[in-house]
Amino acid sequence: MPTGKYLVKVGAELFGVSTKLEDGSLSVVAGTAENPLTAELAAAGKDALVLKPTEWTDVQRETYYTYYLRPDVKWSDGTPFTTKDIELGYATINNTTVDGDSLRIYYQDLIECVSLSPQVVRMRYRQQYFKAFEFTTGLSAFCPPFHLFESYFKADGKQLTLERLTEVEEQAQNKVSAHGAVFGKFFNTDPRYNSENPLGTGPYMFGRWERGDRIELHRNPDYWLPERAAYLDKIIIRFIEDNVTAMQAFQAGELDFFYRITPEQFHEDLKGPPDWFAAKYVKAGWYSP
Repeated sequence: MPTGKYLVKVGAELFGVSTKLEDGSLSVVAGTAENPLTAELAAAGKDALVLKPTEWTDVQRETYYTYYLRPDVKWSDGTPFTTKDIELGYATINNTTVDGDSLRIYYQDLIECVSLSPQVVRMRYRQQYFKAFEFTTGLSAFCPPFHLFESYFKADGKQLTLERLTEVEEQAQNKVSAHGAVFGKFFNTDPRYNSENPLGTGPYMFGRWERGDRIELHRNPDYWLPERAAYLDKIIIRFIEDNVTAMQAFQAGELDFFYRITPEQFHEDLKGPPDWFAAKYVKAGWYSP
């Protein structure tokens, strides 16, 4: 909505039955004879209150979410995390040329993501959704660093933008829209971010990736939240496709955490489990406050 002064009538002040007209206007009649709108319309000699398309908006409770980012949050390269990163994440998820159909379906009703300032962002759902809060807060987990992608395109002589541009407009303005096919292809295939230099905002940072074998995460010595800094210096995540091989590695002491263990493996292969297992490992469990 544009800035300005508005007279907002809600609840008992204006309880009525609304009908959307063909031109986008909204026709409102009083819901009861006792409602103040009845007298207001009678005094004006009108049968209904008609609001032009620019004079009304459909605001449902819990469809608008405004978030205020901490100003001290930083990417692992030291660059501040801002709402521009969230806008890029929203554009990336909704870019149909980006390989992300399994995630995109969860955000199909999130129809707006607007930066109000570098630390304030507002999102709007099409309608009420019981997981709206979970998904709007979770959007930050899928945000690529805008400054890094901007530098990649700048090196190629292009300017990354959050504007919605056609291919013709992109070429004419020498820009790459985060909503377009050029960006989608880059995001899906360019190795500079996907395998060489991914960034995050957590206590660990990317160390090394051996395809098909492992990913190493190293402790971030400059983590922006010192009281919650990483405890371990390094975490190695192994890629082991089948449970049998994983169990063998587990029994050989090559793994510290094996979350895919089956009941059969726990009771039959480990036999109960043995004393060496009970002394070295703890059985993980879900915690619900």
